[in-house]
This record gives sequence, structure tokens and C-alpha cells, in this order.
Amino acid sequence: MIHIRELLRLTNIDNLRPVAGEDGLERTVSAAVLFEYDPSHVLLQDFYEGDLVLTTLAYARGEPALVGESLLALLRQKVAGILVKTAYFTELPQAVLALADRSGTPILLFDHTYIEEVLLQITDLIRGNSRFRGYEKDIAVLMEGSLTKTQVREKLKDMNLVNLGSFECFCIHPEGPMSACETLILNSMESDHDLEREYLFMEADQTMVILHKIQTDDGPTGKEALNALCERIGLVDGLRRQCGIGVSNYKENQFEIGTALMEAMLSSKTSGFRGNRTVQACELGIDAYLFPLLQNRFVVHCCMEDYERLQRYDRENHASLAETARIFIESDLNISATAEKMYQHTNTVRYRLRKIRSLISCDSEATFHAMLYLIITMRKMIEQEGI
Repeated sequence: MIHIRELLRLTNIDNLRPVAGEDGLERTVSAAVLFEYDPSHVLLQDFYEGDLVLTTLAYARGEPALVGESLLALLRQKVAGILVKTAYFTELPQAVLALADRSGTPILLFDHTYIEEVLLQITDLIRGNSRFRGYEKDIAVLMEGSLTKTQVREKLKDMNLVNLGSFECFCIHPEGPMSACETLILNSMESDHDLEREYLFMEADQTMVILHKIQTDDGPTGKEALNALCERIGLVDGLRRQCGIGVSNYKENQFEIGTALMEAMLSSKTSGFRGNRTVQACELGIDAYLFPLLQNRFVVHCCMEDYERLQRYDRENHASLAETARIFIESDLNISATAEKMYQHTNTVRYRLRKIRSLISCDSEATFHAMLYLIITMRKMIEQEGI
């Protein structure tokens, strides 16, 4: 699959430009299909979501009303987008453009390029990017950690990794669409033919998962190897700061691949959470325990309910308990530092903390700080993950 916006980078399509539905340029395309027949002789229901439809509208020569009828029908089929060559019609009906804008279905025009050449370029682009996909279920199963050694061996065989040897895992989690990261890697593969021998690139959960196949005992590993890879593919400076990047601990046993994948995935999420600096699994600390809790709906519900209880009290009493809790945690549980940041007396902060403890029904003084840290930190993680 690709995103429609990626088509605008194709330089061999003459004057390719969007004319409607630009809000949908991030839509994904799974196939490019031709539509070059009289609509009365083709079943429009044979077009599907994810299809990018290419047409010259040649079937409407001498009968321009067919342009509106056919394109409106295609839009109602919820296709990903429509590309029209301006060989016969340079403008499209306003009703078509209006529906495309309302539905967020991009319509793009281009001029003199052969439509077969356009189809070939788009198909090549789709096939190129699809090489990173198809491993999602395998990665998920390996990270669950429930497979026997025999099952792990079979799974690695399915993934063409049966002779993996020594390895480590990297994860790159972009803040935006994956397409920019995919393009960097594909372009690097074209000029750096050793890249595929040294690394395996897979995509899962909007994250680029990379297995670094360690060749020699004295070669770089960990952050050093990851930094070298980022330089090779051009993921540097501003682009890199827009990614969460994680590194597993060094692994030699292929049966630990599930653990390595989980370590790298959690490290990339933690990297984004801490402000986009590279995190290795040995640096996860308490986040190694907190991020997996996001998969527990009961824990998420309890944390959000407790935080909402503080916010509700603040709204009803013109107070600032939620802000006090947040700053107290960010100040490493230091009451004086919290009071200084909030321009309050330390006794005021102590009173608010006692009130917070009462509202979240924490009976034990010994567990209050841990519980408050969990509530505040989990809420930030929930916001980051969009749960």
C-alpha cells in the first residue's frame, strides 16, 4: 500500500495535480486499476475501497454527460481516489468535484503521459513499499511469547529467518505517516546493495521494525549501530527528531526474538514519550512495566476515572488538584519544588496532596506516591497512544 500523497513525488507524470478531495491525500492505495469502458458495460461494484482508478474518460467522447454519471458512481463506491488524463476533458463537472471534497476522495489530473506508463509507475511504487508489510501477524504472535521453541522455529522459517544467527532489533516509530520512512529505506536500497544483506525491514503497528543481522563480533551494536543505520538511510536531524527510536538489548539466541521485538517496540514508544531521544531496552526503567498496561482496559479505565475525579473537583471548586498532581510527579515528588513552580506555600501543596489521596481512595501512605505516579504517567501515555 501507498499513500496518495506519495504520487505527487513521481516526476515522470506530466503536470500531476489534485483538483478536489485534498483532505484525503493520506488515504492508502492497495491497487491501481483502469476504467476505460462505457459504464453501461462494466460493473461499478467491482471497484473497491483502496482502489486508485485511472481513466482517460475516452468512453464519454461525444456524450459528456457520462463523465459526471460515471465519476459520481465511482465516488459512491468509496474508491481511494481517481486519476484522470486530460486527453478528452480538461475540466470535470462541479457536482463531481463537490462530492469529492465532501467525501475526502482525491481527484488528480495529469496531461500527456501515457496512462499505461502511469499505471506501471504506481504499481511499481505499491509493490516497492509492500515489501515491508505482511509480517504484522507474525510479529504480534512472536511478541506474545506463548510459542514453543518448535513453533518459533516454524515461524522464523515462514519469515525466511531460519538462519538468523546473532541479531538485535531496532524500531522507528514516526510521529506522522510511515511513507517518508519507507521512501528513505527504498531509495537507500537502490544505491546501497549491502543494506538488505545486513538488515531486514518490516512494518507493524505503524512502526518500522528492523532486524540487524550482526556479522562480526567486533562490529558496532546497540545505539552505535542504530546511529550508523540512520546515517545510511538519511534519517537525520529534523526527520530523526520526529521519530520514537528504540533498540533491543543484544541477543544471540534466535528463540529470544519475541523478547527482542517487544523490547525494541516498547523502547521506541518510550523514546517518543520521553521527548524523542533514542532509548535502549536496558534504559526502559519503570516504563517497561507501564506501557504494557495500556493493553489492559481495566487499568486504563481506572486511571482515567481517577484523573477525571480530580478534574471534576477542580471544576466544581475552582481548585487545581490535577495540575498539582502533575507538577508534583514532574518534580520527583519534591514538595518544595512543586510549591516553587506553582507559586504556592508548601503547606498548600501538602493540603492538596492530602485531598488528592482522599479523592483517589488511597488508604496507604506508602502506596500513595506510586499510585499517583501511575495515574499521571498513564494518562500521558494514553494521550500519546490515542487510546
